[in-house]
Amino acid sequence: MVHHLGRYLPGSAQVKNKIKRVDRLLGNTSLHKDIPLIFRNITSLLTRQFSWCVIAVDWSGYPSQEYHILRASLLCDGRSIPLLSRIVPSAKQNNSLIQKEFLDELHRCVNPKAKVILITDAGFQSAWFRHIKSLGWDFIGRIRGTVQFCLLHDDERWLKITDVRGKASPEYPGAGWLARAEYALCSCHFYLHKRETRGRKNQRSRG
Repeated sequence: MVHHLGRYLPGSAQVKNKIKRVDRLLGNTSLHKDIPLIFRNITSLLTRQFSWCVIAVDWSGYPSQEYHILRASLLCDGRSIPLLSRIVPSAKQNNSLIQKEFLDELHRCVNPKAKVILITDAGFQSAWFRHIKSLGWDFIGRIRGTVQFCLLHDDERWLKITDVRGKASPEYPGAGWLARAEYALCSCHFYLHKRETRGRKNQRSRG
């Protein structure tokens, strides 16, 4: 990576000198301390031109199995542009406190006048969605497992996600409440959908 950055630096200096320049920059410990501020300024610069932003947040693996990375990316013109990242020990993946701090930091970076929609895959809990709404943002998230919910038209009947089955075509059962615990209770709209099975199923390879 250092070689690629150095090779394409502008200027008439020799390539080896450009590479050394990049190496010194990346090894600057004072610069490392300013990384959060740098990310904040870049994110502010990228989002201030939009009246609304769609941001994907997810956990992913890291080259070293000892760590995982939590990343927020701006979805724009069919691409995802990284805005904010945090690397944590794998033991703290999906840690609710880390996720809350990350969300607060993202909120400080994004254009305060923009309407924001956060998209997350399964794995984030109800308290995460509740905190998103407390910041004045909206979300689209996939939920699974034993999380409970109820619909407004039948608010005394609490169901588990595993109690309902989605269909090939999206279905809208209505608005309701996600999570029964008071600290995680979150109002939202529910959609049922079953993703098509990919790849071969119950087939033998021939050859």
